[in-house]
Amino acid sequence: MKRKVIAMCLTAIMTTGAFAAQELRMPGMFSEGMVLQRDMPVPVWGAAHPGATVAVSLLGQKETATADEQGRWRVTLKPLAATAERQSLLVAATHETVIPIPNTKQTGKIKTEEFLLYTNVLVGEVWIVCGQSNALMAVASSDGFDAMKAEAPKYEFIRTAQISRRNAHTVKEPQDDVQSYWGPVKWEDSRYSALRNTTSDIPGGCSAISYYFARELSKAFSAKGEVIPIGMLEATNIIRVESWIAPEAAAADPVMKEFAGKGYPWATGRSYLANIGPLVPYAMRGAIYYQGEMNAGDLNYRHGLNALIRSWRAAWGSEFPFLVVQLPGFIEHKAGTDARLDMDASTLKAIAGNDEKHGFITVREAQRRAARENPNVGLAVTIDLGHPTDIHPPRKREVAERLALLARRLAYGEKDLAAEAPSPTETTFSGNTCRVRFANANGGLVVNGKDATGFELAGADGVFKPATAAVKDDTVTITATEVTAPTAVRYAWRGYPEWSLKNAAGLPATPFRYPEE
Repeated sequence: MKRKVIAMCLTAIMTTGAFAAQELRMPGMFSEGMVLQRDMPVPVWGAAHPGATVAVSLLGQKETATADEQGRWRVTLKPLAATAERQSLLVAATHETVIPIPNTKQTGKIKTEEFLLYTNVLVGEVWIVCGQSNALMAVASSDGFDAMKAEAPKYEFIRTAQISRRNAHTVKEPQDDVQSYWGPVKWEDSRYSALRNTTSDIPGGCSAISYYFARELSKAFSAKGEVIPIGMLEATNIIRVESWIAPEAAAADPVMKEFAGKGYPWATGRSYLANIGPLVPYAMRGAIYYQGEMNAGDLNYRHGLNALIRSWRAAWGSEFPFLVVQLPGFIEHKAGTDARLDMDASTLKAIAGNDEKHGFITVREAQRRAARENPNVGLAVTIDLGHPTDIHPPRKREVAERLALLARRLAYGEKDLAAEAPSPTETTFSGNTCRVRFANANGGLVVNGKDATGFELAGADGVFKPATAAVKDDTVTITATEVTAPTAVRYAWRGYPEWSLKNAAGLPATPFRYPEE
């Protein structure tokens, strides 16, 4: 229970002055049920009376700071060991206000002491989940929900903090707080329950991606005999990538700067100002990003995703692991629309159909290249987990399992773990043959089915024709009867493509084309 106490006393002194009172407060992500990040410095911050002395106590530590002229204060706790036992976080602020003593020539001081006490604090692993509807889609809407719910008591130390999806179009200035709360996993048994309810802007049930990811990490820690609380900060909104980029980072990128200069509200970093900036510098291990549907067909998406990664890392001052979900197979949304979850009708219409030139293709390619071009970025390939007529495919558990594998490799040092999808690393042409060598074959490439399908070749005319492929070890040899001198190759290059290639660990190869454009 968070408790607040204010105590005051009066002492006579010989000075004069006055100060506007300001109540001790902390941002919304500091609440009962919070999870603090283990094994790294933990910033704690808030506001108090200007000049107040603020002391923060937790697990035997006590750190102090003085509130500045705007009342802002911040302390940094030394790295904490993980604990699943409830701990108490005490924040105490003390300040003195000079006042005249009635009927005398003297002045006095009113000493005010304020306290915030949180008695349900865990220490473990913290991750941010960000994206649009597929990131916020409720766990109750995913495949296997009943079985998952039955097993939920095994994973009692998973906590979620659902960040309000503040209307990004109305935010023009940086915000210093978000509406949020921590707590045990919450779900509803109705589809699309992770949505704004009628009384607040906080979602209902927790994100399926968020919960399943935390569950997989819990399993991995448990296998090593560790009980580690997992905290998931969920910041989602049905918005384009440009809105999640810090404005200063967008201004530094010529392509993103051009968008902002045209006055598009989503291109001015408003979702960042509203919902990500206020989280900084909350200590966390890494981030998951599942977005791109609203940028379908956007040839500049790669610039946006790269700028987003850079801007978040600059804000936290760390090259933390950043996990990207590559968009799955999809053609046209016919599953029934929901105004609370779906994009607007014109955007959905623009995405629909034209499988060979579908808007998801360019986004997937941008996501693949962003993972290659930025350090410590993992790509969860999901081309096999989509649905041709549902933009919200329900197989979220498998997506989260692949994200957790990447996290274990990039964030937790399991370097020998097969976590990354096969990706082309070397392409050569000779006569009528193309050979593509793949990284992350992990024991050899495997064909899902009888034949290696999904490959196409093109010659100097640039017209792609269906090709046959033979797989051996980490290399695929490709030929096409209609292309005698190939100069270009592509794989799974459709909105909802044929796919056939995976590694021995069962992870599907990423769609790709060569040469890249």
